[in-house]
Amino acid sequence: MSVDAASIAAQAKRVKDRLGRREVLGWVMHRVEEEVGWVMAEVIGALLEARVEEMLGRGWREGIASRELVEEGEVECRRCGARARGMFWRNGHRGRTLVTPRGEVRVPMPMLKCRCCAAAGRWEHG
Repeated sequence: MSVDAASIAAQAKRVKDRLGRREVLGWVMHRVEEEVGWVMAEVIGALLEARVEEMLGRGWREGIASRELVEEGEVECRRCGARARGMFWRNGHRGRTLVTPRGEVRVPMPMLKCRCCAAAGRWEHG
């Protein structure tokens, strides 16, 4: 869903024809809250992706350099204790709900797996 002022204005006019001023303002505020939540989720998701790229030393679908097989990173395997950047690959996303002052926001949390034992990698979000 993206912000399109013209379509929102057209929808507001149709709602105004059926409802009173107070109801229209409530409807507009509801739409604004929806859009703000969507934008927040997009920004937080992009920041998490950038953090994972920084920790792994490579982007999405980029190959592993030989130095990464021994270079330690911030990710640690929960099972075997591996810490080398090259020992982890991306394993999709898991939806997480964050509670913000604007309400709940569903964010795609990147997941990592260990090449050695296929266990989930543990990393701090700091």
